[in-house]
Amino acid sequence: MNAGPTDREPEATDPMNAWIIAALAAIAYAALAHYMSGRAEIGEWTILFVGLPLLFVVVSFARNIRWMILACVAAFAAFGTLAWLWPTLHNPAGWLYFFQHVGINLTLALFFGRTLVAGRRPLVTALASIVHEEMTPQLIRYTRQVTIAWATFFVVCAALSAVLFFFASVETWSLFANVLALPLIGAMFLIENEVRKRVLPKRDQLGLMATFRAVRAAFKS
Repeated sequence: MNAGPTDREPEATDPMNAWIIAALAAIAYAALAHYMSGRAEIGEWTILFVGLPLLFVVVSFARNIRWMILACVAAFAAFGTLAWLWPTLHNPAGWLYFFQHVGINLTLALFFGRTLVAGRRPLVTALASIVHEEMTPQLIRYTRQVTIAWATFFVVCAALSAVLFFFASVETWSLFANVLALPLIGAMFLIENEVRKRVLPKRDQLGLMATFRAVRAAFKS
C-alpha cells in the first residue's frame, strides 16, 4: 500500500529536475557565448557549436516537414555564407552569435505571430485552455493580447540586437544578446503575471505554476 505514492514521486520531480538542468545549461552556454563573442581568433569550428541551438529551436517549432526543411535550408545557407566569408570578417565569432541571436528571436516571433492569423487560435489562448475548463470571452481576449505581446517582444529583441551590433561595441551587444537574454524573458513572464492579476477576475487568473504546467503539457503534445 505504501509503494504507490513512492512510485509516483519521480514523475512529479523528474520534469522539474529536467527544467533545472536545462536552465543551468542555458546559463553556462550564455556565459561561454559572451566570452567567445569578442574573440577574433575563434576558428570556423565554432559554427557547428553556435549553430546547434538555432537549429534546435527551428526544428522544435516547425509545425510540419515542409516548414522544417525550409527553415533548415535557410539556417544552413546563412551559416554556410558565414563560413565562406569567415576569413574576411573583422570579428567572425561576433557575427556568428549575432546570426544565432537574431535567428532564434525571429523564429520565436514567427511561432507566436503565425497563430494570430485569422482562423487560428492564438498560442497563449491554446496554452490557457489546457488548465482552464471554461474560456471566458475576457480570458480569450486577454490571452490573444499576451500572444501579441510575446511576438512583439521577440521582434523588438531582434531589432535591438541588430542596432547594438552595428552601432555599439561587440561587448555591449554581447551583454544584451548573451547575458541579458534569459533575464529579459524571465522579466517578461513576471510582468505578464502581475498584469494578469490586475486585469482578470480570480476565476480567470493563471498562476506561474499553472503556466509552467501548461507549457510543459504543450511541449509533451
